[in-house]
Amino acid sequence: AGARADWWAVDVPAEGQSLTVTLTGTPGLAVVAAVEDEAGKAVPATVSQDDGVTRIATAKVAAGR
Repeated sequence: AGARADWWAVDVPAEGQSLTVTLTGTPGLAVVAAVEDEAGKAVPATVSQDDGVTRIATAKVAAGR
C-alpha cells in the first residue's frame, strides 16, 4: 500500500492557547501526525495517551490559522 497524506487547516480563536488532537484506529492506529504553524514550521506536541488504538496529543498554539 502507498503512503497517503491528509492535511487540515485549523482556525484557532483569539482565546485559544492549545490544540488537542485525538486519533483512533481499529484494529490499530498506524499513522504519523504532526502539527505545523502557518509557515510550515513544526509545533511540538505532547502525547498524553498512545495505546496503539488511541493517540491524544496537545500542542501550544497561537491564535490564527
